[in-house]
Amino acid sequence: MMKDNAIIESFIEVLKDSEYPLAAETIADLYQLDKTLSNLQNQPIKLGAEAIIAWCKEHPEVRDVVRYNYNNNREIQTAGSGESASTETTLVNHYPRIKEAIKNCQNPPNPPADSTTNNSNNNP
Repeated sequence: MMKDNAIIESFIEVLKDSEYPLAAETIADLYQLDKTLSNLQNQPIKLGAEAIIAWCKEHPEVRDVVRYNYNNNREIQTAGSGESASTETTLVNHYPRIKEAIKNCQNPPNPPADSTTNNSNNNP
């Protein structure tokens, strides 16, 4: 179970990290993964981790970073003090964070407007 938690945490970390910009096609494909994980919310966490692994196999640029994060962070992944063993074994606790990370990849917050690109007074 710790392995499954670590895989999910590593995946969320990659989605949230702006150091790893995702290709437009990869971002579009997150929609299907989100649907799959939504249907698995009340299932064992192992099924959610397996869905993420299957999706990552189709997206090697994400898979490689998830694998790197997993290998470097797996020993420190633990359940939060408020989580019971029964809720930790299902995907329901992780899904809102995964959904938020996917949403932020698909619709990133707007950067501050740059005055040089939005200045319409530069026209001759």
